[in-house]
This record gives sequence, C-alpha cells and structure tokens, in this order.
Amino acid sequence: MIEIVNYFDGIKYISGFGGDNYQDADLFQKENISLLKTSFSLNKYSQLTDNFIPGLSIMDALFNIGAHDIRELI
Repeated sequence: MIEIVNYFDGIKYISGFGGDNYQDADLFQKENISLLKTSFSLNKYSQLTDNFIPGLSIMDALFNIGAHDIRELI
C-alpha cells in the first residue's frame, strides 16, 4: 500500500481496522504517510443464503442486488 500511495504522491491512506492485521503503522510514518483508520457500517442486502454474510466485496452486492440497489445502500 505504501508503494501505491508513494506512486501517486499521496500523503494519506484510509484503512479499515482490519488493516491492523497486516499493516505496519511505523512504516507508514517513516514514509510520511498518514494512516487513517475508519470503521465502516455494513448495510444488509439480499444474498443467496438465508443468513447475511458481512464483509464480502462489492462484487457480491453487485451480483446479488445490482448497481441500482447498491446506490441505494450507499
């Protein structure tokens, strides 16, 4: 991620808290990149299962409910 931010001359990287499992905050600091952590709320949508499975990619929502309904979720 640091290489990508540097490639685009970025100064900030926004990550979910799951990034704590694989990101080293000290490396971002050494590269003068602010590592911002945010918490995302998950809106449920219709899936092919009886129980909602959270945290899947946008592709799951696209295939299950389509682009129009994704706009409504957002």
